[in-house]
Amino acid sequence: MKALFKGIISSLVLTALGFACVLYLDNKGYFNLEILKVTFIESEQAENFPAMQKWKAQLEEEFLGVKGASLWDLPMSEISAKLTPLDWVEGFNIRRRFPNKLQLELLPKKWIALVRFGSSREFKGLSSQCDLLPSVRFVDSIDLPLVGESSLKTEKGRKAICSFLNALSGDGIVSEKNVANVAWGKEGLKVHLIEPDVLLLLGEEELLKRSKRIERVLQHLEMKSLTPKVITASFQQKVVVKLRKAR
Repeated sequence: MKALFKGIISSLVLTALGFACVLYLDNKGYFNLEILKVTFIESEQAENFPAMQKWKAQLEEEFLGVKGASLWDLPMSEISAKLTPLDWVEGFNIRRRFPNKLQLELLPKKWIALVRFGSSREFKGLSSQCDLLPSVRFVDSIDLPLVGESSLKTEKGRKAICSFLNALSGDGIVSEKNVANVAWGKEGLKVHLIEPDVLLLLGEEELLKRSKRIERVLQHLEMKSLTPKVITASFQQKVVVKLRKAR
C-alpha cells in the first residue's frame, strides 16, 4: 500500500515538474510561433495552379499577425473561422508543430472547367461538385475545358456537363486534356476536341456510353487517315460522321 502511495506521489511530482518546465519555457518564448506554413494536401492540381499559389501566399500574409504568439495561446477558433468561408477549399486541418511551427493544410476543391461570363477577361471555376468557384484571370488558370455561362442555366445542362467532365480520364482521344470546350443546348451536349479539331454531338442521354462509342470511331478514322469535322452520336445506335474536306 505504501509503495502504491509513493508511486502516486512520485507521479504527481513529476507531472508538476513537467508542467512547471513547460511554463518556464513558454515564458522564455520557446513556444512562440516563428514559422507559419500553408500547404495543399491531396491535390496535384493545386501545385500547378498559379491562382491557388497566389491565394496560398495571401493566406500566409493574412496570418502574419499571429506570429510571435505562444502556440499554447493561439486563437485556433479565429484561425478556423477565417478558413471556413473559403469557397475554393473543401476542407482543412490546423496543426501545431512544437516548438514553434503552425501548419495550415488545405484540401482544395477540384476544378473541372472554366466558365466564361460574357466578354469578361476573367473566368469562374467549375468544381467537381458542380459549384461555381472564384474568378481567375486566364493567365492565372490551368488548362481546363471552357464552358459558356448559358450552358449552366438549366439544372439538366449543368448536371450533364459536370457528369461528363467528371467521367473523363487522362487517356484516349476523348480525354480531359483533349477537350477544348463543352456546351449544352437544344441538341444536348456538344464537345469540341483539340486534336483532331472535331465537334462531337452527344445528345442528352447515355453521354459516357456515347463518348466511348465515338472514341472507337475516332480511332478507326485515325487508322484510315480520315479527318472528321462533326461526329453525331445522339442517335440510339448509329454514329454519323461528317468528314472535313481536303484542301
